Amino acid sequence: GTLLFEKMPSISYRLTAEWVSRYGSKAVVKTTVTEDTVIVMPVYDVVLRLLSPSGRPLKNADAYLQGVYLGKTDANGEVSASQVPQGNYTVSAKWLDSDLVFQKIEVATSREITVTPSNVHCLTIMVKGAQGQALEGAGVVITRDGFELARVLTDKGGNAQVELPDGEYAVEVSYGQFIGRKQVSLTRDTFARFDLDVFIEILGVGMTLSQTILLILALMIVVIA
Repeated sequence: GTLLFEKMPSISYRLTAEWVSRYGSKAVVKTTVTEDTVIVMPVYDVVLRLLSPSGRPLKNADAYLQGVYLGKTDANGEVSASQVPQGNYTVSAKWLDSDLVFQKIEVATSREITVTPSNVHCLTIMVKGAQGQALEGAGVVITRDGFELARVLTDKGGNAQVELPDGEYAVEVSYGQFIGRKQVSLTRDTFARFDLDVFIEILGVGMTLSQTILLILALMIVVIA
């Protein structure tokens, strides 16, 4: 970053320094010099941190600054952008095969900048049994165009939450032999309830009402016999 002017008369000079970054933006400094001078350009290193609306890191997202590929975000949702001139920039990313939409950012110093996409929302899945009981440990698989995007288990309340980009998804829930399927359109925070025909569990095995009645009758016959 050094430039040498030789045999210069000892007077003041008006110096303009310009540098164009790989993002297409320009850093410019105009100053007066009389001797050897260090010029500090308004160029900064920033860390972009991509978070979901709930504050969860968006891991393994392909991140771009002004259309220039920066790499994949790490476990904290972070990726670095080096030598960025002062100014406003467009951040974009591709996550779970969807384009994410962000607000523009302003770079004025070296720092961490947190950005949150406007087109990522929360899908809440509730899984209930035939008596309205919560089914803990039900498996939830979310796919789109045949590709699996998420796999989670329901909690004690029978609920599971997944944050996804807006789009159309196939949701399948399973609890033992019981399976439920739905198509979900996600354009905002969305709730989807699944009612499975699980009347009661005996020794960890879910049973329907008719299966429960047959089991009781069978036990009564055995007792009578």
